[in-house]
Amino acid sequence: MNRPIKVLIAKPGLDGHDRGAKVIANALRDAGMEVVYTGLHQTPEMVVDAALQEDVDVVSVSILSGAHMTLIPRVRELMNQRGLADVNLIAGGIIPDADAEALKKLPGVAGIFGPGTSTKDVVAFIQSLFPHRKQNMTQILLNEEQQMIQETARRFAEAELAPNAAHLDETGEYPVENFKKMGDLGFMGLIVPSEYGGTFIDTISYAIVIEELARACGSTALGVAAHNSLACGPILLMGSEAQKQKYLPELASGEAIGAFCLTEPQAGSDASNTKTTAVLKGDKYILNGTKIYVTNGGWARYLVATASTDPSKGSKGISAFIIENDFPGFVVGSKEKKLGLRASGTFEIVFDNMEVPKANLLGTEGGGFRTFMKTLEAGRISIGAFALGLAQAAMDASIKFGKDRKQFDMRIVDFQATQMKIADMATEIHAARLLVHDAARRKDAGEEFGRYASMAKLFASEVGTRVCNQAIQVHGGYGYCREYHVERFYRDVKLAEIGEGTSEIQRIIIARSILEDHD
Repeated sequence: MNRPIKVLIAKPGLDGHDRGAKVIANALRDAGMEVVYTGLHQTPEMVVDAALQEDVDVVSVSILSGAHMTLIPRVRELMNQRGLADVNLIAGGIIPDADAEALKKLPGVAGIFGPGTSTKDVVAFIQSLFPHRKQNMTQILLNEEQQMIQETARRFAEAELAPNAAHLDETGEYPVENFKKMGDLGFMGLIVPSEYGGTFIDTISYAIVIEELARACGSTALGVAAHNSLACGPILLMGSEAQKQKYLPELASGEAIGAFCLTEPQAGSDASNTKTTAVLKGDKYILNGTKIYVTNGGWARYLVATASTDPSKGSKGISAFIIENDFPGFVVGSKEKKLGLRASGTFEIVFDNMEVPKANLLGTEGGGFRTFMKTLEAGRISIGAFALGLAQAAMDASIKFGKDRKQFDMRIVDFQATQMKIADMATEIHAARLLVHDAARRKDAGEEFGRYASMAKLFASEVGTRVCNQAIQVHGGYGYCREYHVERFYRDVKLAEIGEGTSEIQRIIIARSILEDHD
């Protein structure tokens, strides 16, 4: 069994603080366990309802009110009645030794801990209950620092993003508050070095953060990926020192949102067919043209864009520029009405005789196309991670639903047909994660990674679509309704097969790279 031990921390009773429960919760998380914390003043019924809903392995209750001889037996009784007889129950608090001994004799009570018990002892005891339980396979592949980053991102996503994700999808509201909070956490400068105000982490850690955000809210995750990979990325890659000092600190802090302007009405997969022009007049370039499908476009303060400075040279005449949204001639056009990712803010951006200072040329004239292709190479790793997060969320939802839903007097997760789907989901997700992390490792090692980034993006995006599709099938009619989130996951993940190079383009890139090796 590959999932981490999942523990419900409950605080029944009427005493007025939960400091001890939170300390235990944090210690369990640090040990790699998954923790569900229910908060203060939970009735036994509420505790057991939560345990059933969350499909936990252990229920841990913390009691200071002196009602232990009533509350603990009642929780155990309800667990047995609700089909949780095989779930361990432990408890701690100010419990006299005689009462503790009596409670330990209750069937299904695994352990009772007094006030002198250390958190280390509690962690070790819970681990001892599952001697054959393996760590989550994701964690096995990660070092200690990467696991800590994963836990930080997961806690934030579950607490701050997941509760509002469906609302954002319904309304299409841009998650500006999410970005402010993520700026404080350093998520807006994940690829930016500290000298420019960022929180630079390795590419695997970056992929981990995007995956965890996507599990909770696809729209927010896509905005963060576009901001980091596509806005900060080309400035880091080709920007002058003055440009980096001017723009990256604001972007890294989240004070400014970034965007990437490449696609045009006549230039999608054929990005070399750029029709936007840039003509140098004195100390300014005059840009004219239209960009479409600009993620974060309506909210971005700084954008990186391509324009042709010499149309006669084709792709070698395309240059890149850093744009500020208050430049004369900068116009935010229509907002796209999309199948999914409705809160990510996808806009048309128009350059109407827009004046751009010569100092805002990014790199050299004619070097823009190559800059953007290198930017997309790196960005494909984050899109693969984005698809992974949605796929993981869909599989988790399917397992939970399958355990709750009964047909023909059986849980549907006990039907072999459902188990086949879960097995395929888990296998493909794990394979996709390995590809994403391998591409990230190659990039961090300074190796050629473009082919592997395309493989990761191609496979992960198509796995995401397959898994989300099967998740709807597991849910049946419920999966087709918005009350259950799998339909949103399905709509959101489809973009991963299109954005930053379609699946067809990825196959061409991969094939050409392989054939070059055989020339």
